[in-house]
Amino acid sequence: GAIGAAAKATIGQAVNYVETLNLFNVAMQDNIQSANQFVNAMTKAFGLDPERVMRYQATFYQVAESMGIAKNNAYTLSTSLTQLTFDIASLRNMSFDETFTKMQAILTGQDKAIRSLGGSIQMTTLQEEAHNMGIKTSVKSMTQAEKSLLRLIVFYKQSAIAQGDMGRTLMQPANLLRILGDQFAVTARAIGALFIPMIRAVLPYIIYFVVMIGKAARALASFFGIKTKSSDITGSVRSVDGLQSGLTGANNAAKGLGGSTGKVADNTKKAAENLKKMKD
Repeated sequence: GAIGAAAKATIGQAVNYVETLNLFNVAMQDNIQSANQFVNAMTKAFGLDPERVMRYQATFYQVAESMGIAKNNAYTLSTSLTQLTFDIASLRNMSFDETFTKMQAILTGQDKAIRSLGGSIQMTTLQEEAHNMGIKTSVKSMTQAEKSLLRLIVFYKQSAIAQGDMGRTLMQPANLLRILGDQFAVTARAIGALFIPMIRAVLPYIIYFVVMIGKAARALASFFGIKTKSSDITGSVRSVDGLQSGLTGANNAAKGLGGSTGKVADNTKKAAENLKKMKD
């Protein structure tokens, strides 16, 4: 019934957080301390779900790094794009996740998605910006990493009106509803964590019981001469260790975000400087 559905949803929130936390730790690596500070600052300043902030930043970082962008530049991109995601969602009254999906186009170069956010990363636009930066190399001959940095710089300038909008309009009804939704998720996760010890204790036995039923069914089929395709189920009985410890501190917030828009600007300036160095 409704109670069962609610329990399933809360447990799902708890499990999702652990998976996101693992992704975040694996992706950020040497930048984990700075990344944690960024996440804590964002959650404290705007009341966001830390799971959402970690998921966005880790994804941006991984995509950037997979395109050959150096770790320091990938981290700069991840923080800038994460922050811009919330600002643009606020300005254009879009959901966080929809904005996040479209923001990834900055790295992949999909102009259509960026146009829906009020920007453009067409080749001519990128070439003009490169020329303004004193880069004589053709954009077409740039590496994917160089193009990604250039697209970030271009879009950052185009999105100037959106930067800091989340903070400026935090008390507007639309943003308050977004925050309420995130806080519901945080609360559901805390409730779901209460069920985890019971699940850890019971689930291995349930899995074992299901495996035994499968084996019995295959044995019965074999007895009657019915051929079945057997699947080798290995490692079925496995508990989820460390879930509660992974949930501990989910809502810890660092003191003060201070100058969020300024930090995005600083990060983008660093990206521009790094791009120039790469072309010199």
